[in-house]
Amino acid sequence: MKLPSGLRLVIFGAGSSGRAAYALLRRGNSIAGFLDSDPAKQGQEIDGVPVLPPSALATLEHDRIVIASMFDTEIAALLTGRLGVPESRLLRLPAYLLKAQAAPTGEPDALALFARCFDMLHAADIPYFADHSLLLGVMREKGLIPWARELDLCVMEEDVPVLREVLRAQGGEFGFEETRYRNGTAYWAAGETRMFKAASAEIDIHVKHRVSDADGERRVWCVGPYLLQADALHYAQASRQDFNGMTIRCPAAPEAYLQAMYGTWRVKVKNWSYGDYRNIRATYPADFL
Repeated sequence: MKLPSGLRLVIFGAGSSGRAAYALLRRGNSIAGFLDSDPAKQGQEIDGVPVLPPSALATLEHDRIVIASMFDTEIAALLTGRLGVPESRLLRLPAYLLKAQAAPTGEPDALALFARCFDMLHAADIPYFADHSLLLGVMREKGLIPWARELDLCVMEEDVPVLREVLRAQGGEFGFEETRYRNGTAYWAAGETRMFKAASAEIDIHVKHRVSDADGERRVWCVGPYLLQADALHYAQASRQDFNGMTIRCPAAPEAYLQAMYGTWRVKVKNWSYGDYRNIRATYPADFL
């Protein structure tokens, strides 16, 4: 990450991403402590390093603060606003490092896993779409992005009941967990499905909700704290693209879709962060979702 060695670092975030950051950064640097806004984590230790509330930052001698969380915008505002930390002392981990806690399988194993998932979806005629890093890899790399070997898919909210039954019927091979929204919004009710996540953490199936507004019919979904949006026409029909010897479903006009989501999507940006999405409709506070 182009950091000099010998730094005194504070890591903001004591969850799985914070632990991944610790494993990455402790070599050649000293970790002065962890900060976390969750009272349940405060007072714990990670490998002997204390987890403290943000208000304890002044007690820690440090050179940089590493933000290891998808809520980086909210955390940065807390640090620079209430705690008076200069922006130049903050380091935000890019998205691919936030996912580093999930040990990726080897390339052949991952592709075999993905092929079985597509076989299951095709056999059940589930109207899924390739999305996010998978779609970006298919359209730009003609395969997986080297630093983001994961299967990002999506379905529309009306197809969730059928998908749920298919996932139940396939048994425990993928170990999908259905996550639900804690709070309701104008777009979904509390308890509605947010996504299906495989136990391997390498397959995510996002659920997209319908909303009609002055801009027409849209689909909205959340990635971390960010509410993303896309024109519903992208999902009215599927385009077909080649992936690992298979033909998979992708949004209509995939290049325009990627342009709306990422901007200059043909340029490789390894240090991309979630806040860089171009189609953010709203940002929710931590723990709201």
